[in-house]
Amino acid sequence: MSHAPDDETLPEMSSPACAMAEADDVYMGYAGEEEVRGFLAELRKAEERPEEAAAWARKLRAMLPRIRNDRLHADLAARLSRLEARFAPESAPIPPPRDGET
Repeated sequence: MSHAPDDETLPEMSSPACAMAEADDVYMGYAGEEEVRGFLAELRKAEERPEEAAAWARKLRAMLPRIRNDRLHADLAARLSRLEARFAPESAPIPPPRDGET
């Protein structure tokens, strides 16, 4: 086992990995609180319009990785499963959005 000489000091780290848990959700790539609220409000409205189910399933699939809250993520994943089961044949899940499409 080797040791650093007594006169050598270790450099101070500017951002320890454990500080990531304290970082803002948006900084970490997650949707912000207001964005999530707006998305949920639109999702509630869209649930009243079944003709838009495929478009909302794509939007929901795109938003899922950006949801940090585990309980909300699980709820939205279940909604997506119900949408896909209800409006798409079992053998053909709703395709992901194409570039530029939301």
